[in-house]
Amino acid sequence: LRNTLVVIPWILYKSRMRSRVGCRGKPFEVHDFGDKGMGVVAARDIQKGELLLREQPLFLVSQCRDSRQLDAWENEINAALRKLPEHDLQSFWNLAD
Repeated sequence: LRNTLVVIPWILYKSRMRSRVGCRGKPFEVHDFGDKGMGVVAARDIQKGELLLREQPLFLVSQCRDSRQLDAWENEINAALRKLPEHDLQSFWNLAD
């Protein structure tokens, strides 16, 4: 996935986490810190090298390395958004404040 931007909405993470939690319990929780926004807090001791999150991205787009490519990059993102099912599209837009 080098040179690729991966978009994963936290709303989907929250809804899918219950089915993927092992016997040790979920490793972290998402908290609202008021004016500072949302943040992640450890829910238990986390071992060095432990996998904390594995999720499929909503979509992949190429990485924009040059400001002259911004219009093409925006078109690529919009095309990917148009292909999303309604539920995933709403999850994506819910990421905005």
